[in-house]
Amino acid sequence: MDQDYEVWFRDPRMVMRSQLSNPDFKDEIDYSPLQEFGPDGQRLWTNLMSGNWAWQQADIISEDPRTHGAVFVPVILGSDKTTVSVATGQNEYYPLYASLGNVHNNVRRAHRNAVSIIGFLSIPKTDRDYANDPTFRKFRRHLFHESLRWILEPLRGAMTTPEVAMCPDGHYRRVVYGLGPYIADYPEQVLLSCVVQGWCPRRNDLDGPSGRRSHELSNLLINSPLDRTLLWNDYGLVSDVMLIAPDILHQLVKGSFKDHLVGWVGEYLTLVHGARRAAKIMADIDRRIAAVPPFPGLRRFPQGRGFLQWTGDDSKALMKTLDEIDEALARFHRERSIFETVGVRLEGFSLPRQHAMKHYRILIEMFGAPNGLCSSITESKHIKAVKEPWRRSSRHNALHQMLTINRNLDRLNAARTDFTARGMLDMPYSIEDSIVEGPRIDASVVLAKTPVRPYIHKISTLAMQIGEPDLHLYIHNFLIDQLYPGVAIDPEHPPIARHPILGRRIDVFHSAVATYYAPSDYSGIGGMHRQRIRSVPSWRG
Repeated sequence: MDQDYEVWFRDPRMVMRSQLSNPDFKDEIDYSPLQEFGPDGQRLWTNLMSGNWAWQQADIISEDPRTHGAVFVPVILGSDKTTVSVATGQNEYYPLYASLGNVHNNVRRAHRNAVSIIGFLSIPKTDRDYANDPTFRKFRRHLFHESLRWILEPLRGAMTTPEVAMCPDGHYRRVVYGLGPYIADYPEQVLLSCVVQGWCPRRNDLDGPSGRRSHELSNLLINSPLDRTLLWNDYGLVSDVMLIAPDILHQLVKGSFKDHLVGWVGEYLTLVHGARRAAKIMADIDRRIAAVPPFPGLRRFPQGRGFLQWTGDDSKALMKTLDEIDEALARFHRERSIFETVGVRLEGFSLPRQHAMKHYRILIEMFGAPNGLCSSITESKHIKAVKEPWRRSSRHNALHQMLTINRNLDRLNAARTDFTARGMLDMPYSIEDSIVEGPRIDASVVLAKTPVRPYIHKISTLAMQIGEPDLHLYIHNFLIDQLYPGVAIDPEHPPIARHPILGRRIDVFHSAVATYYAPSDYSGIGGMHRQRIRSVPSWRG
């Protein structure tokens, strides 16, 4: 039985030209690759254009007399399935996003116009009996890659012949487009690289011996005189896979930390201490997590770690990114052996998402800091680009309506940006309360307009009123930490010259607004984030 599959898309070349001309990006964009070095002479890896890959592409462009001197414009792609209605039939959509690779990572992470939806891919479905049929899997793979080829076709000409485009600073430059890193979670990485589930998209064989799809065989086939059609049909090969971006969200946060490490710890406690004792230990961990008070930049978990659904922000708030990648990875590999020793992982650790961490060093050197190429960027875009347009549609042939809504919203945003740049709009613009527009500034905390009246202003009496007899000690230690950051001072016995003097009057406020630099959270172009902190007597954690 034949079936038609529709692929709706916009002209990616026009979308890229629109992003490239956005004056909001004039101070957050690189027109050429660069190498940054710190005061100690160490290489700094920040944005995409600071990586080795962009430098290599610029060298190739400079060697061709037709493209020499043109600005290299990488097109970052990303796709991720999403559901728009859980209660009415699990309507799934497969959006494809594109982003300008020249802008800085904080711009791409901000809720602005650096990431645009350019199309919706088809989702082929079949009966459960044929879901794993080789013919259906091959068809699904071909449909995915052919859809990408047709969607990106308008960019092909400008990949070899420069075109003149307006840039954020108002100047016109010759630009050459090129396909950049692809943002995808593991199932889509498998689909992109044409490997089987459970293999590494780069090394194919994970941690075991090389098999039929080893790098040696792949390179041999690619460099052989075999026809490209034969390579694609029989082996699923077109070239060496290099442009798959690292995915912090699914590989580190949700994968290695939440799905693996947190789950293994629970199994370890059960095996070592028994089910009843393990439950008590986990309950104690929950109580400790739930007891953490509010603080700017610190995510609270009132239910401990036992909530039913984990999101990227939830997991990221419990696990911070590795500082020293090689050292931390070696320590992780060394210490995870305890789970194999006690019987939690008798089958070993040949896991794709943990294996992916071995590639992070080379990927950071190629593409810069991975927070600008994380799937959390595309997932956070689903709400504005897919879910809300779907709710505004008639639900009949919704794809065309959803693309039209996105196109019109992009035009309105472009008009607003242009009007603001011309001085025609002076109103502050913010999509969400947590997003602070403008450049990076010093962190600040603003208390509520008026203090709460029922409280007594004397510290000793106030401590008894709120049931905290050590309140004066808490305030004393806090002031020591704030006045002398980084200085080793015993808070219980500080030098007389550095002893903080507490005022005679203490005011109590139930809320405050903290503004601080948090480029990995929802933020403005400058990476600034705003958070309201509340502390009221009725708080129950």
